[in-house]
Amino acid sequence: MNRLTPAQRVREALSAAGHDPLKSLSQNFMIDPNILERVAEATGVGEGDHVLEIGPGPGVLTALLLERGASVRAIELDCAMAGYLRVAFTGERLELIVGDVLSMSLDSLLGSGQRWTIASNLPYSISTPLLYELPAVAQRLNRVVLTLQREVAERACAGPGHPARGAVSAMIRRRFDARILRRIPAAAFLPAPKVESALLELQPRAAQEGEATRESYRTLVRAAFGLRRKVISGALTMGPDALPRDVVEDLLRAGALTGRERAETVSEVQFEAMARELDRIKGVGE
Repeated sequence: MNRLTPAQRVREALSAAGHDPLKSLSQNFMIDPNILERVAEATGVGEGDHVLEIGPGPGVLTALLLERGASVRAIELDCAMAGYLRVAFTGERLELIVGDVLSMSLDSLLGSGQRWTIASNLPYSISTPLLYELPAVAQRLNRVVLTLQREVAERACAGPGHPARGAVSAMIRRRFDARILRRIPAAAFLPAPKVESALLELQPRAAQEGEATRESYRTLVRAAFGLRRKVISGALTMGPDALPRDVVEDLLRAGALTGRERAETVSEVQFEAMARELDRIKGVGE
């Protein structure tokens, strides 16, 4: 593996791929060596660890993960860029899968047995959809370290009452301790994006006994935030995930809510209590 600067590797990869960065794939490649080192350091990986990297692009982060002794399973949608990676990292501990990660099962990608770390300079077009999928595999992970839009990172971390609070906040914070490690300026990328980025760390929480099913929790969160201007009693009885009014009354009681609250003020604990009650009503576990 050649020891290239990040900018050199990006230019070499683009030349080999025969195209400029593709807007359709949200290709903004990180070229700041100091920030890349910080991303690699934040993963905490070392000899023998397993990393799932999403959207490796030219392999600037891949190279640092391999240098730390990790084995990397990388998912790349750009076939031409994948061809470059196969040549550039011949003989390394890199398994390359060509395809769209959103069409794949994260559970299957992580295999069985050992815990994994997910690391990615994430293509911005898939950042929110991917965040929704991470809670399902939280117990398989050591850590998640992502570079993504600052506003999406802030949303992932937002607690009840925060202006950035949204459905993804309630999904992520149920399963992870989320924090922003640093902001990343647009100049750290080639080409420079039009938005500021951030380095997000997700540390999995241990699952609690007697938790609600993911299906019920996600249904309630999606319904509650689907009609943000409605109070939660109205949101849960309207829209595509609408529930019967008598059921909603039981759920609100379980969550210690009056029904006049808005979704962004409801905590993960309250959503969890409502989801457990929804499971009970549906007869889950009987």
